[in-house]
Amino acid sequence: MRVVLLDIGEKMPDLWRRAIGRRRVSGVDVVVFKGQLPQLGAYLRTVNRTSIVSPGNSAGFMGGGFDKSLASFFRQGGDWKVTEMHVRLSLKGYVPLGTANLVKFDAEFYKTSPAWTTLRASSIIHVPTMRAPQKLWDGSISRWRGFVFDCVWAVLVEVEAANKRDSSQIIDTIVIPSLGTGYGELPQDLVADAMVAAITIFFDDIGSDEKTFAALEYVDGCGKEGFVEEI
Repeated sequence: MRVVLLDIGEKMPDLWRRAIGRRRVSGVDVVVFKGQLPQLGAYLRTVNRTSIVSPGNSAGFMGGGFDKSLASFFRQGGDWKVTEMHVRLSLKGYVPLGTANLVKFDAEFYKTSPAWTTLRASSIIHVPTMRAPQKLWDGSISRWRGFVFDCVWAVLVEVEAANKRDSSQIIDTIVIPSLGTGYGELPQDLVADAMVAAITIFFDDIGSDEKTFAALEYVDGCGKEGFVEEI
């Protein structure tokens, strides 16, 4: 599996690289890319399929920021509203925060799009980081560190489950942009660290109990202590 962390700015890629340097990375190829989706296609070679994360809102509207670029990427000619309509129909009107939902497109929809021709991308993973466009940052480090961690973890679980359901369309590359740092104004260093922590812990070659406690220790500092009576 390859996870691509994508941002157009200078700071976020640097913060991701620093976070990766602080952690043991195993079982996954983590790539940091500074640039836009069309540029990424010239940089990567995907063997199977790519899925791209949409860090949107609970309604599935895609008319701004990264979501609009992503929706345009799936249509030759850039008609993002067609992609938005497809996504919204798939999501049934409302999606709870932090849940990951794989939205697949049929071949007729994507086969001439830049998403497919450059990245072999045939799906979007919708992960709402806000119910409606709004500032998220309220000064709570632990709350938002845990939220970003959980969002990324949900993406990885969703892709793993999708690959088990359909081995004929294996997703081997996941593209994830920075979560909540734009309109939501979450601190970039917090987001970078939480995203990398989720990826490295999820793919780490350790037992399930160790993985559980590593995640809990990162998210809220409780680790094994919170389950002492059960273990």
